[in-house]
Amino acid sequence: MLADCEASNEMKFLTIDSAYKPAMKVLGQAPHGSSAAEHAAQAVAPQDSVHVVTTVRGMTGAVVCIGAAHGEGSVDIKALLAKQLTPAQLEQTEHVCVDNPSKELLQTCKQTCKKMRGLSGDIMHPVYTHESGNGERSLTGAGFSGRLSRSLGPRGARSG
Repeated sequence: MLADCEASNEMKFLTIDSAYKPAMKVLGQAPHGSSAAEHAAQAVAPQDSVHVVTTVRGMTGAVVCIGAAHGEGSVDIKALLAKQLTPAQLEQTEHVCVDNPSKELLQTCKQTCKKMRGLSGDIMHPVYTHESGNGERSLTGAGFSGRLSRSLGPRGARSG
């Protein structure tokens, strides 16, 4: 299936998103947000613990790779991409969209994806962050921004 994605230039545009909730119930490790003492006392060695699950989607929204990692920094993203995508697939990548773009992540992506031209932020991330921090209450206008985001999103995700 990834060969078909590669043939159709699926990896030209990647969206990378990490989530803490799927990795919160890992036995033997302290939950995300625990104190340093709790992390030191966990059964799993700190360098082997996983706290996030990162999903990478291609241009049409197809999942092209997924993996658990210790964090969601540029080092973790680089390791995931290098481990799960072939050099030819990484060669296709020109643009990446993430929750929190940074100069460091841009430089890392440029090292990993030789044709990399740009890095952008997810336009819905501030809305989700605000709602999550405020008891899941929607912002005024969140419904409109959600419809706008879906209309601009990956092919096949458009709503009627």
